[in-house]
Amino acid sequence: MLIAYDDAGTVFWNSGTNTAYPEGPPDEAVVLSVGRDDLSILRLHDTDDAELVQAALTHDVTVRDGKLVIGEPIAAPSPEPEPVPTVEYVTRDEFNELLTMFLEG
Repeated sequence: MLIAYDDAGTVFWNSGTNTAYPEGPPDEAVVLSVGRDDLSILRLHDTDDAELVQAALTHDVTVRDGKLVIGEPIAAPSPEPEPVPTVEYVTRDEFNELLTMFLEG
């Protein structure tokens, strides 16, 4: 995981996890993803630093003295309830009448 942060330790971006780059993608990924070249970089290995990587994905984090500082857990957004579909039932006679109207129509 690659973590980009400013002089105050505010994290602007992380690369997430990636089996192709468990130590994080090349440094150029920061400039391409964030559009800034003035950020510092902290590298975590997805496997060797698994606990820190998981914390970076699930908590508010900052960087101080080149080390990850773990804050409060990030609240997971509650999913919006899906609307209940409205179903109208018709009798056989109503259906036949509708079908006749459609076919003659």
